[in-house]
Amino acid sequence: EEYWRYLDKFGMEYIEISDAAIRLARAEKLKYINDFSKEFVVIGQVTNFLPVGLFSFDLLLKFISEELEAGARYVIVKESEQIPLYGSGGLATYLSLNPGLVNNQADNIIWDAPEKEQQIELINIFGSNVNLCNVAPNDVLALEAIRLGLHSSTLSALIAEKK
Repeated sequence: EEYWRYLDKFGMEYIEISDAAIRLARAEKLKYINDFSKEFVVIGQVTNFLPVGLFSFDLLLKFISEELEAGARYVIVKESEQIPLYGSGGLATYLSLNPGLVNNQADNIIWDAPEKEQQIELINIFGSNVNLCNVAPNDVLALEAIRLGLHSSTLSALIAEKK
């Protein structure tokens, strides 16, 4: 309640609920998402502190779905040693080969993509309006050029998208 009042005091509209600062049991995290989503736009985050060992894409997608169903508007996915997001063995490629897995949730996923190659991969797979975060301020104009197809790596994909 004290934290809730703090957020209200400063007029906060958005809140991120993740495992980054405070370790939360899965059920507890989902309860917080549900509670806070009644007054705030909640952004969840998965892949910060995953169980030890490799993590399956299906379990990650289950976590994303659970957080969205609990009331999160968006869920951030971050690459970790346990779960690759990029490249031929990454989640982005897996989803492009199995598009039904995210159904109508793709617009609610925010991809942590600080590297240009990651941004290009996501734009080529999901289209120019894919949600990206952790983009350096100096890279924003270059990213917009990539989104608009003004870069050789995205031009052909964006032409196909327009058809």
